[in-house]
Amino acid sequence: MKNIKSALLLIALFVSKSLSASVYLPDEDRAELNQKFLKISLQAMKASGGADIVGNGGGAVEQASLYIYRSLDRYISQCLNNKDCYQDSERREVLKKIREVVLKNREEKNRLVFLSGENFEKYMQDELDPEIRVAKTGFSDEFPIFINLAEAHNYPKDSLYASMVALLVHEIGHQVGVASHSYLDDLALSVRSMMEANTKELTYDVLGNQFVFTLFASSNQYDFAQYVLEYNGEKYEVPSLMTAYKCTNGDKLVGANLENLYWEKGRTANYHYILSLNAWGEFACERKNKTVYFEQINVRLTWDFTLERLPGEKYVFLLNAMGISLK
Repeated sequence: MKNIKSALLLIALFVSKSLSASVYLPDEDRAELNQKFLKISLQAMKASGGADIVGNGGGAVEQASLYIYRSLDRYISQCLNNKDCYQDSERREVLKKIREVVLKNREEKNRLVFLSGENFEKYMQDELDPEIRVAKTGFSDEFPIFINLAEAHNYPKDSLYASMVALLVHEIGHQVGVASHSYLDDLALSVRSMMEANTKELTYDVLGNQFVFTLFASSNQYDFAQYVLEYNGEKYEVPSLMTAYKCTNGDKLVGANLENLYWEKGRTANYHYILSLNAWGEFACERKNKTVYFEQINVRLTWDFTLERLPGEKYVFLLNAMGISLK
């Protein structure tokens, strides 16, 4: 018990020191805490050979987490382009460091490790940090982020992406050396709010099924909108606007966004169901002299599904192809 109290006092002292002089932990303190977390991390990773402890992207939480991790740099960039979001130079520097970690690690495997609630409690909770958390990581980006599926599943479905943005900003903030949970909560909320302000969601219901289209737009005209269609727990990404449009005279495409989105009525033919969404596309083009002009055109996103009838007047949609057309 004496050792536990000493360790708790040590962590509290580390946090106090870091906030009094700098938001970052001193290198020697980070190294000491990382040694402690390394033992915990290795135990969890060793046990991760069991299918019940590590998820490979099968569920909604896993898919949303992986999708947001790969896209997190753009949401951070949006915040960095708006002083009302990052607020001061210190927060701006922390966000830049977080973005660097994302760009460095987002294509690597096992950046996110998904644990059941039971296993998270077994490996991640201890006397030093007994609070039930949604995620935990070390003070280095060499560690993965361990996500507690039992807690993450409590996130509202309609704000799952935004919740994951906040969670990952917070955890990667620890990886760059920030100890304070309250500091990172506030920073993560800023990025989340910016992301939510630029997110649009449209639903389409047909034959007892629901499709959800989410557009992640940008407040920056020189950025590319991202979007995803969700159906029955699966996410279908459409070909990027970056490759679909060619600027006049071969000029460089530097940004694309979608506005005024609306569904067309679905069409059926030969056991196929064609789902289409129309939008007004605005494309930023850059001349050789670096001046930028904008071109507008109608954009249609389409998904071709095989319509399969099940017993009890139920239907399921099986994706064949996706496409994007400009007119």
